[in-house]
Amino acid sequence: MSEQKNLSTLTIAATYIGTVVSFIIMKLAKDLNAKSHLEVIKYAGGKWLGTIMDWVITAFLFGALVIMAAGAGAIFEEQFGFSSLLGIVIMLVITLITVILGLKNIIRAISFVVPFLLMAVLSVALYSIFTNSITLEKIIFVKRAVKVTAPNWFIAAILYVSYNMVLSVAVLAPLGVIIKKKENLLKGAILGGLG
Repeated sequence: MSEQKNLSTLTIAATYIGTVVSFIIMKLAKDLNAKSHLEVIKYAGGKWLGTIMDWVITAFLFGALVIMAAGAGAIFEEQFGFSSLLGIVIMLVITLITVILGLKNIIRAISFVVPFLLMAVLSVALYSIFTNSITLEKIIFVKRAVKVTAPNWFIAAILYVSYNMVLSVAVLAPLGVIIKKKENLLKGAILGGLG
């Protein structure tokens, strides 16, 4: 029962911390009328630390792009029998076009893709649950078999949110500026934290 309580506590803590940090980023961006995440992180971290944080964020974004392109290439090769290079090029071209078209079109693209992503994730999860019974004992077995990097649930929640915020800040900052009402910032942060 203690394992289940720790997992529940971790989930609640990560949700709360993610919601608060998302709200702070968007509100700060709105108050600064920031054009990009750079203004927000330089305000929060100063010129020197802000510059380092920008390099870290840029490296993470580049890493995510490389991983997504490689994944698209693998899907093209494994599922369709085409060259992986074709999948990579198509993914990079679609990404480039989406970014060039601006934030509003990025939001449109996300709004288009997310429902399909949610359906796919829910379908796989439900299939897994009904065809391969997951019990608390199995979860505890896996948890004990895998070496954890965080000594407790609080540090794990902070690490989880920090890792996700590195990529999210690049979208949350400009998003905070375009949201008209400040109360919608909180609503968006809560929904994002629950997601």
